[in-house]
Amino acid sequence: MSVFDGLSQFHFLRPWALCLIVPFAVLVISKLYSDNQQSRWIKRLPPHLANALLLKKKRWTSQLPLKLLAVIGLLAVIIVSGPTWYRQASPFAEDASPLIVVLDVSETMLEKDVPPSRLFMAKQKIRQLLKEHRTTGSSALVIYSGSAHIASPLTQDRSVFAPILDSTSLEVMPRKGKFAQYTIPVFNQLLKDQPQSGTVLLVTDDLNLPAVESYRRYFQSSSHQLLVYGVGRTGEYGPFSLNEKVLKDVASSANGRYVSMEVDNSDLQKINRYIETHQSLTSDSAQPWVDVGYYLIWPVLLAYLMWFRRGWLVQWLWGGLIILPIILPNTAEANSWNMMDVFLTKDQQGRWLFEHDEPLQAGNTFSDSHWKAYSFYIGGEYKKSQQYYLLDDTLPGHLGLAASLAHQREYVAARRQYEEILKRYPDNLDAKNNLDLMKRIIVQIDQFTESQTGNTERQNSRELEQQPKTSDGVEQQVDQEQLVEKKLMADELLSDPQVHERWMRRVQGDLANFMASKFATQLERGVATQEFWNEDAN
Repeated sequence: MSVFDGLSQFHFLRPWALCLIVPFAVLVISKLYSDNQQSRWIKRLPPHLANALLLKKKRWTSQLPLKLLAVIGLLAVIIVSGPTWYRQASPFAEDASPLIVVLDVSETMLEKDVPPSRLFMAKQKIRQLLKEHRTTGSSALVIYSGSAHIASPLTQDRSVFAPILDSTSLEVMPRKGKFAQYTIPVFNQLLKDQPQSGTVLLVTDDLNLPAVESYRRYFQSSSHQLLVYGVGRTGEYGPFSLNEKVLKDVASSANGRYVSMEVDNSDLQKINRYIETHQSLTSDSAQPWVDVGYYLIWPVLLAYLMWFRRGWLVQWLWGGLIILPIILPNTAEANSWNMMDVFLTKDQQGRWLFEHDEPLQAGNTFSDSHWKAYSFYIGGEYKKSQQYYLLDDTLPGHLGLAASLAHQREYVAARRQYEEILKRYPDNLDAKNNLDLMKRIIVQIDQFTESQTGNTERQNSRELEQQPKTSDGVEQQVDQEQLVEKKLMADELLSDPQVHERWMRRVQGDLANFMASKFATQLERGVATQEFWNEDAN
């Protein structure tokens, strides 16, 4: 529940008890008046005698016990009135609220700061969440990179997710990128016909600015809950560390919650607890309101105990000294702060560094993904610039991505990127000229490869730390007569574990091919790159 929701539901269970403030206020005012009457004779003393006979007290300490008594009385009246702003969920209620898992399948998810990779660990966590913690309610899986697709619709069958997650990889995605904003129309289509409010679990390591704004707009006008699950590590663990600040900001602005990946199951337990808390029950009237006033008893008792003791101000001072280190920022937060943050934003600091010939330092300082990509590109860090250009779904972003690929000798991938640019922007001269250049380079490399005797190996494309694909290579022909089709019987599958494992690999391969074909068709039809503009969210 957000702060605004809590304020809108705030009320008193026993509002009639607030009337006790009136006689208590009369008592305090009469006491003040009585003290003033008794001190009238002091004004008649000569000034030199008054200074010698009377103790000088600071104004704020005068009648301090009476002021403390007034605070205690006010808190006591509030306790009796029974303040509340949320209901207590019934332990017998069934969680039937839908869960939509949105998984990032972009290239940064292949980082190995969380071994063996972020994507692998994210899929393991999702599988464990659905199998061990999510015991009721329907669930769905949406995956995205440069486009967004439904990998599994809403279902209560948990067993269907294991083969789908095993087949989920970068190879099934028809378009490179990192555009989470395209997932909103996809999961909104799944949630709009549901009778109860649902939860969207976004599993990623970073978001671009359009995605942050889209998620904020959608969930601020929606009854659904957003949980952001950060995958990876912060700090200098790799070229693309977990951008925890952006993920926390989008969770906060979208009235959601942020959860970071942990080694144990505490993160999954926290996610499941948030889902259960958010669930929509059939009848809200069956849930009793929680009387929060009881929690105010402890500060009342503490203040009351100190009220009649001598030197209680000193006791409060020592208590403040004990609490002060707790509220101060920790060392990590203090080290990340610098004096320039008071005067300039991160983008302004980055622009100053960029203009003073410090592109790499500027790239690490910018918060804008486009400027980060451009700074790393100018500084020669083409791998980093490629990843940040994947966050920019504009013409400059696509051109920068293609140029970064070309500088990494990924000529085939760069050619493909320029071809995609020309499909969307057919009149762009930069894309046309660079596409011709990529084609000439690839032809020259092919000719050089053919001239090398004994070289029959085909060059591989770099997907998982392989060598870059600089040319189309020489295709190897396979005699169809050498291909043998083996039919597997049911008794073999059940009796022989090796045969069963070979059959499962074939099924997963067929599923991956099916997903790749389906997603490519959706991309061609334009349904996988739509943005959400309708404000009437459920």
